Amino acid sequence: MTESNERNPQLGEPDAIPPEIEQTLAELFCRFREKFGCDPRTNDPVFFDPHADEPAPLSEEALNQMWERLADVMVCQGEMTAETAYAMKKTGLLVTEQTEHLLSKAQGDAWRSALEDFRGTTRNKLRMPAVRLKNEARAKSGRRNHGSR
Repeated sequence: MTESNERNPQLGEPDAIPPEIEQTLAELFCRFREKFGCDPRTNDPVFFDPHADEPAPLSEEALNQMWERLADVMVCQGEMTAETAYAMKKTGLLVTEQTEHLLSKAQGDAWRSALEDFRGTTRNKLRMPAVRLKNEARAKSGRRNHGSR
């Protein structure tokens, strides 16, 4: 991690935190203080286990659930596409135009693969209801699909 007075051109200005992120961090620190009676120290987790007596990170399962809920909320609020949420859940990454260049080759490949998986899955799901409806209509009319009309 860089010192606060150093600049990292890839990440931008160190004090250029969007207001929404700043507010979220303030809320997390407030919860930490309420739970443990002190400010978080350097090595304390931002996302902590609320059931622990001492500051401890959330379990991997809890972090994954939180990550998935975050993606779902962002889609519901129109802040993210379903395609991006799918890739986020599948890879554990949140990639934007501003951060894409920071990915390793493997991360970039995984991200693009997840986007392609979503597109393929969506195309298949869009076709399936039409096939199902066609078969239901045939069944109602007494016809069956045996490869001929």
